[in-house]
Formats: sequence, C-alpha cells, structure tokens
Amino acid sequence: MAFGLIWETNLQDPEAFRRVASIGMLGSFALIPVGYMFTGWFANAIGGVSAMLTLSLLTLLLIKSAHSDNSKI
Repeated sequence: MAFGLIWETNLQDPEAFRRVASIGMLGSFALIPVGYMFTGWFANAIGGVSAMLTLSLLTLLLIKSAHSDNSKI
C-alpha cells in the first residue's frame, strides 16, 4: 500500500515518470526473485516472526528516507 501511494504520487510529475516507470520495471522483473531468495534465507536464519519485524522496520526506514529526500527537492 505504501509503495502504491508513492508510485501514484510520483507519476503525477511528468519529469519523474520515466524514472519511476524504470524503477518499477526493475523491481517487478529483476529484484522480486532475489527478494524471495533473501527473505527465505533470512527467515530461516533468525526465525519467521523476527524476519518479518526486521524487514518491516527496514521498509519503514527506507520510506522515511525517501520521503525526507523528496522534501528537500
């Protein structure tokens, strides 16, 4: 849901459309299998619940970082 909100917001800017679309294609086709492999390994190493909490926190920090970078523009 958070990614969808950021995606739709960035698509409103015509100059950012190409960049946003290319990042979306990269994530959709290239990075999802890598993420599945990493997440499975990570969950096996530290436990499922711990992995979900850790990766959720990482996602929130990345969103906060992206938001603070966009506010400076």
